[in-house]
Amino acid sequence: MSDPIQWPFGAQDPICDDTYNAAVEKGTKLLEMLTSNDRDAGQLMNPARPTAQSDFTSRQALANHNYTTVSVESNLDKKAMRSLKAAFEGIGANAELVRDGGTNHVVEHCHSHGLKHLKTAASFQQICNPAQGVLIAYANDSPSSIAHSNSLFTVPSLRYWSDVAYLQWLEACGKSSSESHFATYDPAPIRFVFRLRILNSITSAVA
Repeated sequence: MSDPIQWPFGAQDPICDDTYNAAVEKGTKLLEMLTSNDRDAGQLMNPARPTAQSDFTSRQALANHNYTTVSVESNLDKKAMRSLKAAFEGIGANAELVRDGGTNHVVEHCHSHGLKHLKTAASFQQICNPAQGVLIAYANDSPSSIAHSNSLFTVPSLRYWSDVAYLQWLEACGKSSSESHFATYDPAPIRFVFRLRILNSITSAVA
């Protein structure tokens, strides 16, 4: 049996109508983008673009924008994976980490911002299962959130979860391929995306 889902901060305070309606509007636009062609999806972005295609399509972009790989599989809470067991069984996916004989890779990158006085750094951690097309957003602290609390921090152009997570997916696909074909592998398609452990209080309140 899967572990029950826990609210991160206990009972949530009610949110105002404006905040809730803004979230609904954002979700509605996302659904519209998902069902549109590339050009129309790009026009729905803010600002509008001729294409919805990301500018970042190579794993090398992580290093180019000062993101370094962090080894964290030994620290990953097994309860996190057990909480998704029922969902994984429902889609016929493996729910074990690579270290436990499964097919789920933990990939994390931290941003080297060069400001030693900052105690925190932007980091992105996903659980990727290229064998079965499953991407799990696990623990993410974006550069924008760091900049919000420190005006001296310069936000890199590679800063959105969607961009970084895709590049991390490419890295996981490389790990899943043979080392001799590491540079020529074809990335597996992403079939399912999970968000695990929602910590943002507003997001939890909307839910």
